[in-house]
Amino acid sequence: MKQHAHIPLSAILLIVVASGCFSAVDVTVKHLSQRYPVLLLVWARWGVQALVLLALMGPRMRLDLLRTARLPLHLARGVVLIASSLCFFSALSFLPLAEATALNYTALLALGAAALYATFPDGWTLTGIVVIAGSGVVLTWYERWRVSLPQSEPGAVD
Repeated sequence: MKQHAHIPLSAILLIVVASGCFSAVDVTVKHLSQRYPVLLLVWARWGVQALVLLALMGPRMRLDLLRTARLPLHLARGVVLIASSLCFFSALSFLPLAEATALNYTALLALGAAALYATFPDGWTLTGIVVIAGSGVVLTWYERWRVSLPQSEPGAVD
């Protein structure tokens, strides 16, 4: 029988707390986007994080905090993070929280499919995952359409 690696309880708790933090950010952005521009919310989200990390890591690391062997990759990652935050926060300002989150996770499935396609060039794996990801989008849209239909009065004859 295969021996499973021991996962410390602290690691599990950190994952649960991190998930809670992401959910709290999503809810906060959902409410604040009704009052403030999305660009300001994205700036606050990443600006506050940068200041906190600078305050925590700066005294110990000093200029090593800015040194990297692959500056273009780090800059590209930063641009992608900010762009994805702009897109997701904009979606939160227009869509219900559950729908925006479902679509966000469905997009991750599509990215996973692209990565698997690079591993399995036969195309069947990619097709299956794209069908699963697409069905998540279709189900989300269908539920929104179904809820938006006018409801007939109880006892009314159609």
